Amino acid sequence: MVQTVIISAQKAFYGCENLVKCEFAGNVEFGDSLFMNCVKLDSFIFKPVYSYNLTTIPERMFCGCRNLRYIGGFDNYIYEVGAAAFRDCENLTSNGETWRFDNFIGDYAF
Repeated sequence: MVQTVIISAQKAFYGCENLVKCEFAGNVEFGDSLFMNCVKLDSFIFKPVYSYNLTTIPERMFCGCRNLRYIGGFDNYIYEVGAAAFRDCENLTSNGETWRFDNFIGDYAF
């Protein structure tokens, strides 16, 4: 049984114009620019399995997702936010959680 999925391809969902909601369950590692310019993406929910925690939001993961309003499931602890991770996310109003940043926030992250 696969317990970890790695989506390492950069820009795997780049520009998916009709992607509105995305949920991942399990142990997932994300590549850079994963949802870049998915202009209709409204929400992203990560549901970890076991004790796995996603601690890094890669560079440009949500860059250009102008309609993104909600993200959740990061277990309140983010070690690193990559450069431009949320750049141009004009409607992001809540992540449903309070995050604690302990290490690195990249240039133009928000």
